[in-house]
Amino acid sequence: MTPDQREKFRASAKEGTPRQELVALVGMDTGLRRSAIAHMRGDWVHLRADPPYIRVPEEADCELGYKKKGAPNSGSAPCYECKKERDGFFTPKTDNSVRRVFINERDTQRILGKWFDLHDSVASVASINDDVEAIANRAGFIDEDGNATKDGRRVTPHQLRQTYGTMLAEMNHNAHEIKMLMGHSSIRTSQRYIKLYGPQLAENHAEKWKNGSS
Repeated sequence: MTPDQREKFRASAKEGTPRQELVALVGMDTGLRRSAIAHMRGDWVHLRADPPYIRVPEEADCELGYKKKGAPNSGSAPCYECKKERDGFFTPKTDNSVRRVFINERDTQRILGKWFDLHDSVASVASINDDVEAIANRAGFIDEDGNATKDGRRVTPHQLRQTYGTMLAEMNHNAHEIKMLMGHSSIRTSQRYIKLYGPQLAENHAEKWKNGSS
């Protein structure tokens, strides 16, 4: 997302439900994968640390249950993916995904604290997909049929993670730092964010040079 789209998406998330705000801000500000956000629990979140962080464990019990689109979450049992592929437990995608994920934004710290004061977990993966779609619709990125508008774009939970990676590149993190912060298994994946940001960097430089020299 462009900086303007990011701000519009954040504002739209804050206008929605607490869970929508949590999903959007955690996705954009930490780069956690959708499955990690879904399975996150209060004991993962360390808001009194300096700096605050989320600790992604090697393994965690899954009690999210299975949610079909439009149906209530069954709960009290492993979700479909954990039951099918992980013997009933949540495990991160890669070994490098087991890490501390720093939380620097105050809004994100606030919603995490408020959420886990009231809830034990977040939601099913399907619910997170629905939340992101609802935020994008409210922001004017997609229409009621789920198609991108002229000035918008389709947004998925994984694209929130990609937005985080792009922001790291914008902040001049190198590929090794991006790899550690995002939990990539390969440095090549991290390098893509720097390469993708290259054209935008050149455009920003040209604009600032023009303004500074005029």
